[in-house]
Amino acid sequence: MPGASLYELWKYHERVRTILAVDLTEFRESSAHGTITNLKCSGLTSSQIPLWLDQYIESIAKTPKLFDMSELNIAMARHTKDNANELSCECASISSQTMRYFWEALASVVNGSFKKVSGVDVPSYSGY
Repeated sequence: MPGASLYELWKYHERVRTILAVDLTEFRESSAHGTITNLKCSGLTSSQIPLWLDQYIESIAKTPKLFDMSELNIAMARHTKDNANELSCECASISSQTMRYFWEALASVVNGSFKKVSGVDVPSYSGY
């Protein structure tokens, strides 16, 4: 691959990560667009979303390949297992509908970030 093409690809990658980081920060600060609300958990952020979920969202900005439903489920399962004896954590009882709404809102943010970078209409991915 010619050096100029490689450089353009690298610049594109950096733009994606920058825009994605900004958009995901806004998403996290908005309580995940209000999809995860009134939840009791042993660790909530200032935006009132579980810390494990906040960390998952943040990880996508650093490593976009983590934007995957199975990665989200792994993060939730790990948190649920680690807090199985915590009466103050309701994360294990988050409904599948709530998780679907969350995932759809997250997918919208991620896909919107890619559209901003490319300036063209990109097929979106929701995982459903």
